[in-house]
Amino acid sequence: MPKHLTFVGTGLDYKGPIPPGACWNINVRPCRRVLKRLTRSFQIHPYDGRCTAEDAWLSTCPVPLYVCGPEDARKNRQAIVYPWRRIPRTAPISSSFDAAMALALMEGFESIHLAGADLQAGTLRERLVEHVSLAYWVGVAGGMGVKVTMPPDARLLKHPWCYGRDYLKERRWAQQACRSALSVPYLDDGAAKKAKGVKGIRWDGKVA
Repeated sequence: MPKHLTFVGTGLDYKGPIPPGACWNINVRPCRRVLKRLTRSFQIHPYDGRCTAEDAWLSTCPVPLYVCGPEDARKNRQAIVYPWRRIPRTAPISSSFDAAMALALMEGFESIHLAGADLQAGTLRERLVEHVSLAYWVGVAGGMGVKVTMPPDARLLKHPWCYGRDYLKERRWAQQACRSALSVPYLDDGAAKKAKGVKGIRWDGKVA
């Protein structure tokens, strides 16, 4: 039987399929349905990058939980320090999604269902940095022969028009994507960090 992973992002409201196999999430306690199937989780944000819900999950997560360093590992018996040294220095790790994908490929999963990862619809950092980095890992997976699937409504790696052949339609679509990104007020995940006093930075350089 193929070694399958369902990776559901936070899993707060995931209603899609969870096939037999492993089930992973990140950052916070998922919905009850995902929690029943959860086999591993990731909380690799350091102390000054976590919100209250993330701190709570770090201390109460009932399954093996990957954390940033030894200090966080002492907060939960299930915690495991993420194997940073196993990741090539040339490989991009810009989000928890990347860290999970890299580990899944190292462990030999043959298929990965990736849900709740629409980074191009989030903060500017998620759109310009994390989205590209996750696309890299999806490409690496494909090159290794790993089948990566996504929900039908997922927007990750979805490009509705072919550049050149559909030049004008593609151009208008891309321009709209750029306008949407420019309308995002936050450069990073300030909303998550607000509870710790590390607030997001706005375009004008002021804290949000």
